[in-house]
Amino acid sequence: PHTESHVGEVNHTCRDLLGYQRKEMLGMEAQVPFAGADGQQRLLGGMGRPGASKEYEVQFRRKDGKPIDSLVTSIDWRDKDENPLGYICVVRDVTAQKRTERSLALLHRMSDKLNSTVDLETLLDSLVEQVLDLTNAESGCAGLRTPQGMSCDHFFQGHSIVPLVYHCLTGVGWPGWVLAHRTHYLTNDVLNDPLVVQEVRDRLGIRSGIS
Repeated sequence: PHTESHVGEVNHTCRDLLGYQRKEMLGMEAQVPFAGADGQQRLLGGMGRPGASKEYEVQFRRKDGKPIDSLVTSIDWRDKDENPLGYICVVRDVTAQKRTERSLALLHRMSDKLNSTVDLETLLDSLVEQVLDLTNAESGCAGLRTPQGMSCDHFFQGHSIVPLVYHCLTGVGWPGWVLAHRTHYLTNDVLNDPLVVQEVRDRLGIRSGIS
């Protein structure tokens, strides 16, 4: 039965893609590399037809847990008497393509918001949420330039709103640095970065960031 299928052979490209050694994959239960049961069922459904199946989307999961978006074609493998021996699968990694498609979709939604939202605060909040999705960031905010500097009164952490009044004069904090230098600021060491406002770092648990 399909539920008891095992990996019989795998080439080095597939091993590199999934992050396994050959000895780890040979004999492995066929469902192990799948990110979910839906992908396995889709693959097995394609295998149930004679000849080559059309390309269809399946998400695999690397040994380190990272998901991989793929397009798969399966071909049934038979002996000279047409007895089924198994299936040969061709897997194409389309993770980068999918990421680009998702990014473009988010940018289109951001454009729609810019053209349809009248209230400035609502617009800024919506853009922050879209940028968090686009960059896979954990938290963020948008501020306005005021006499007190760059100011905001809340942060987004995931889809939750954290009340936090935040004012940065020119040259102070990440936003103040951006005001002074008129370019972006990037750090991967928030703990030791002198520009990071301590309250923001402590309350949001920030480890790296861009402004």
